[in-house]
Amino acid sequence: MFVNPQPHYIATTPVDIFLVQETEINGDRPNDLNQNTDELFERIFNRPRPTGLQRIIVPLFINDQPQGEIVVFVALGDEDNLEIVATTLLSRIREYVRPDVQEALEQLVGDSGNLTINGIQSTGIDGFFDGQQLQLRLQIPPNLRRTIVYGSGNQNLPPGAENAIRPASLSGFVNLRGRQSYLWSGSGNLGREAFGLGIDGAINYRGWVLEGSGTYSEGATPSFIRSDIRLVRDDPNNGIRYVMGDLFSFTRGYQSFVPMGGIAMVRNFSLQPYLVTVPTGQFEFFLDRPSTVEIFVNGLLRQTLQLPAGTQDIRNFALNTGHNNITLQITDDVGQVRNLSFSAPLASDLLAVGLSQFGVGVGVPSFSEEGTRNYDMSRPIATGFYRQGIAPNLTLGAYFQGANVQQLFGSEGVLATNLGNFGWDMALSNNPVGVDHSFRLRYQYLPLTTAGRRAPNFGFNVEYQGPFFQRFGNLSIGNPDNVFSDSVNMVAWNLGVNYGQRLTDNLGVNFNVGYQIGSLDNPDGYRGAIALNTRLSSNMSLNVSLSHRRQQSGEDDTQLRINLLQSGRNQSISARNTLTTEGEGTTEVRWNRRNPNTFNSINSNLTLNLNPQPRSFGSRLGLDYRTFFGSLNFAHDYNQSQQRSNLNFDTAFVFAGGRVGWTRPVTDSFVIIARNDNFSNQSIVVNPSTRGHIAEAGIFGPAVVPTLSSYSLSNIRIDALDLPLGFDLGESAFTLYPTYRSGSVIVVGTDATVFVRGTLQDGEGNPIALQAGEVISLSNPDFEPLTLFTNQVGRFALMGLTPGSYRLNLFTNPRLSTEFTIPANETGVFDLGIIRFGS
Repeated sequence: MFVNPQPHYIATTPVDIFLVQETEINGDRPNDLNQNTDELFERIFNRPRPTGLQRIIVPLFINDQPQGEIVVFVALGDEDNLEIVATTLLSRIREYVRPDVQEALEQLVGDSGNLTINGIQSTGIDGFFDGQQLQLRLQIPPNLRRTIVYGSGNQNLPPGAENAIRPASLSGFVNLRGRQSYLWSGSGNLGREAFGLGIDGAINYRGWVLEGSGTYSEGATPSFIRSDIRLVRDDPNNGIRYVMGDLFSFTRGYQSFVPMGGIAMVRNFSLQPYLVTVPTGQFEFFLDRPSTVEIFVNGLLRQTLQLPAGTQDIRNFALNTGHNNITLQITDDVGQVRNLSFSAPLASDLLAVGLSQFGVGVGVPSFSEEGTRNYDMSRPIATGFYRQGIAPNLTLGAYFQGANVQQLFGSEGVLATNLGNFGWDMALSNNPVGVDHSFRLRYQYLPLTTAGRRAPNFGFNVEYQGPFFQRFGNLSIGNPDNVFSDSVNMVAWNLGVNYGQRLTDNLGVNFNVGYQIGSLDNPDGYRGAIALNTRLSSNMSLNVSLSHRRQQSGEDDTQLRINLLQSGRNQSISARNTLTTEGEGTTEVRWNRRNPNTFNSINSNLTLNLNPQPRSFGSRLGLDYRTFFGSLNFAHDYNQSQQRSNLNFDTAFVFAGGRVGWTRPVTDSFVIIARNDNFSNQSIVVNPSTRGHIAEAGIFGPAVVPTLSSYSLSNIRIDALDLPLGFDLGESAFTLYPTYRSGSVIVVGTDATVFVRGTLQDGEGNPIALQAGEVISLSNPDFEPLTLFTNQVGRFALMGLTPGSYRLNLFTNPRLSTEFTIPANETGVFDLGIIRFGS
């Protein structure tokens, strides 16, 4: 192996190498010819012909793919005596070879910091130096290549989020929902009834969210009732939400939510909506040759990939709930075809292997008393759950809830098999009534579904509850005597079976039965139902169901329901009739009309119903008007006992980044689309389509889109209506990445207000045709040069200019230039007339 080259080595150019090689072809030339070559080289380059090891820079190719340049040391005429700088080669070959091959190469690096070509070849890599083309080429056999993973994805951010617009550091909103009723006839005080107003909102400061809600009732005592108030902080990288205040509901199994104030930490997958939480298809296989791989799931083509030779790992393609048959059809580059088949069951509640879901919280129960929110500090509560993906078809979990007088412990699991999906849940409760247990087992068979196959689905559930088993929270909150309601369960065993079958393309049947075995001395009960659903035409469907139930009280109830739905593009009509053995059935007909435009339009509906005992007729007329700033809903109810009109409205006010706006209620996050000062009189629309646009900046202020989903990318398109000539809107498409209950700001429009045109001529008055040039600003150093082109008669036109001084340069030989000025306050078209060079 060569030692690290010393300064006396001569840096040789590719031309030198080429000339030397041309004179040494075959290596058996007479000595006098070699001597003549030495003399020729010295005459051409004015220096002696180089000898020994030479340092040159050559292109590097790995598997025929260019990898930039690399430094090699080669002895002239002996390409096998070659060294390569190891640091560069190892960094570029890492993504192509298996880890063990990479480690072997690292062990072969000499004291000089170089790798020899012979050492590289000893690992099985075919490496050679092309002396004629001056290239270093490495061919890695398929069995030595690194496993190529397709579909691994980025679990930190969705694609495109890196450059998306982020929320303002400070933002907030207030939603208002009001209701006013008027009683025309019936019992009670006639006339206007008490006005009601619901209020909810949030303030977001750098990701810390304070949110709350409440209601106002006219004439009530107190008139305002506070609802939940909480502080929320999200960690989207780990999918964890931290909450302090009035807690959200997070329960599993036999847990039940108890309103409480405290602190909680929850793994919330809505913070990572791009994360695939259920097990997905993942298969590893080897390709001898470059191939086309088609992935079929239950006979349907899901994906087509062009893959090189080597070990492949395909993952993260979606599966169906139930049984899945995956076929990989592999066609190599010479046309040979082979198939690989796999089986993969999936249950909807499974977690991917290694993925966990959890929630834990501590606090005290809360309750309302005379319109005031109170907290029982004497009864601390702890609650939590944890679930883990154990295997691709198995997920296990456990949960608990505990207070001073009652505790609940449980475990759950989900197992997917080719024979069906199983789920189970077991719990133990301890309370003043006693200690008892409960369990349930669920089974669902979702068969392999392929195109054209009408497979049935089948399931059953079995549940047992001990007579003294209590879900958490049956304790009467605020009752110092720890009194329980419904302390004894009336049903011990609950058994159920369901079956569904698609008989034809347009006809399906569903059947379910259940039986309840009473606990202690309570009687049994049962139920059964059968339903047929069919599509009568492309826009009409019919559903008929017959059910019978025997209550534990001994009462029987038989019902026949008939539902007919006819839906068109802008309207629908439904008819429903319910018949019972006691003759208490009802008939209802409902008509809906939807305006093609989403906003600034009126939707209407009319409902007619007939009750046989006592025979009575009722109706409801509804009108709904939606705007960019909220909605108005009017409804009038009539029946034989009373008439009432209701008027509801909703609206919202938002702020972010120093901008304020008026809009319809915010569902999660929002964006304000404000206008540049030059566009203050221009109408800007958002996401225009055939059904209109979703927001508009105009006389009522900036446009607001209040329906963004947090941690999901949202695309916004803007357009200007009747934009004057010379004005430049600038960017028209934006991508946003909002966080929880956040507000973002987009300012559209540029300072450009002038459209410049003119004609260029030479000194003799001839048009300067088909020439390119640029316009640079002499007034604004931040101005980006604009490129111009002249047509056949020397005319040009440019947008995007503002008042100021400019220089026009033509890319001719020699270069021509001139200067011009746009007067202050100039807008629209500014004609420069004829500009003559050299005159």
